[in-house]
Amino acid sequence: RREVEGVLLFSADGFDAWADFSARYDLVIAAGGAVEDEQNRLLVIHRRGHWDLPKGKLDAGETSDAAAVREVQEECGLRTVRIVNALPSTWHTYTEKGRAKLKRTDWFRMRASSKERLVAQHEEDIDEARWATREELPEIIAGSYASLHPVFEAWLATEPE
Repeated sequence: RREVEGVLLFSADGFDAWADFSARYDLVIAAGGAVEDEQNRLLVIHRRGHWDLPKGKLDAGETSDAAAVREVQEECGLRTVRIVNALPSTWHTYTEKGRAKLKRTDWFRMRASSKERLVAQHEEDIDEARWATREELPEIIAGSYASLHPVFEAWLATEPE
């Protein structure tokens, strides 16, 4: 198994490398949040054996920012979630029901209050939702998907609001 930090597609003679690559997959658009509380802790979820951030697919006609807020609310039980700014989007591939998927996730830095009780959405295989300190994040990142690392890094690089 080999992990690749980034992928560059080059083409010659007018060949559209991106079109050729992406045609092999069903495109999925999702959105999610790197949510911080008033103590500058990050909301993390534990799903299917990995640490993750709340995210999910866009509904028909839904914008990425609206989907990100909705997914955070649904997956973690929060009512009040506010977008601060956009973070880098990520891409990854996976297989679902025998079909190859190419997923772009648009990420947003968000704020919410830890005074609201977190409720993990078990229907989405989430067994834990909790606030993590910056000191706890190295261990959490080590137990997360590699595709999330740029999101964690972007959040860690932000100044606490």
